[in-house]
Amino acid sequence: MVKYIIDSEVSEEIQEIINSGFIENNDTVIICCPTHVFQSEFKKFSVYTYTTCRYRLLNKIKQFSYLFYLMVKFRPDVIFSGYPLLKHRITSLLSLGRVKHYSYLRGLFADPKNYKGFSDFLYLKLLNYPKLLKICNFQCDRIFTVSKINVDFLIARGVLPLLITLIPPPWLKLIKKRREDNLDCAGGKGYIYFVTQAFSSHSFKDAAASQIKFALKIKGYLDADCIDLIIRKHPRDYTNYEGLGFFVNKVSSYDFISSLNVNDILISPFSTLAAEASYFGIRVIFYSSLELDNIYSKIYERLGIKPFYKAEDVCNEITLFQSDNNYGPDLKEIFFND
Repeated sequence: MVKYIIDSEVSEEIQEIINSGFIENNDTVIICCPTHVFQSEFKKFSVYTYTTCRYRLLNKIKQFSYLFYLMVKFRPDVIFSGYPLLKHRITSLLSLGRVKHYSYLRGLFADPKNYKGFSDFLYLKLLNYPKLLKICNFQCDRIFTVSKINVDFLIARGVLPLLITLIPPPWLKLIKKRREDNLDCAGGKGYIYFVTQAFSSHSFKDAAASQIKFALKIKGYLDADCIDLIIRKHPRDYTNYEGLGFFVNKVSSYDFISSLNVNDILISPFSTLAAEASYFGIRVIFYSSLELDNIYSKIYERLGIKPFYKAEDVCNEITLFQSDNNYGPDLKEIFFND
């Protein structure tokens, strides 16, 4: 029997860690998450929640302190995180290796040479001290991930291949069944969604500003034609889009993808959601900017995607998409399929 602390800021990560065969029925599970992430299905486990505030540094200190407290209190065998953060590595290392750190990476990573934020700069500083690299984000004891793109990213960041396990995305099978049972997915009124990324949360301030600017420009063009642009926010994007005059879709990730129909259109940079939508035949228009190119140009080149740089061109592309259901890039092969 193994005792786990599952620590994540995203409800889907927790759900999939619990339900995807990583954990046996007789294992002990303690969940640590923000209050707003809590789901009713977590009640069958011991759950410890905390509130967050607007100040990022205070949140990080609070999250690390709470996780360390739970490790001391429960003495788990494994801390199982979604995205691996510095708090997970430090907590594991402070146990002197007794507590292992596993990570489940469901999101897609674009470029291993994208260095931004404290954890990445720490990694660069420690490259000349290999024995100290264990403290860095991706240096887990085991990593489970859903795409060869991520495997390449991890190896480039110094992760040993034998520590990486490639798995099919566990949520896509569930959503496929939902979509088969939902006749509305086959047609109906199409909506236009602008997919955001959590640039601010990952210290890409210029990209975050560019994202808002681009969305406002597209909104201006579509408003002139009485067409709504609906924001689909990344779970870690805390921008107040309602205050900017947007409609915001707030349903869960599973419900959102399950309900998309063939006439819907997503406007997105490279993102996990764009790949999920393409997997189910939903059309995606990729956009970029000079700021976003610093993050995504390599992955666009790898996948043969030619993004649009002007809001007017995106809106013209929407017209083409609405007249041709087979138009647009196909990203179905991004996810691992055994």
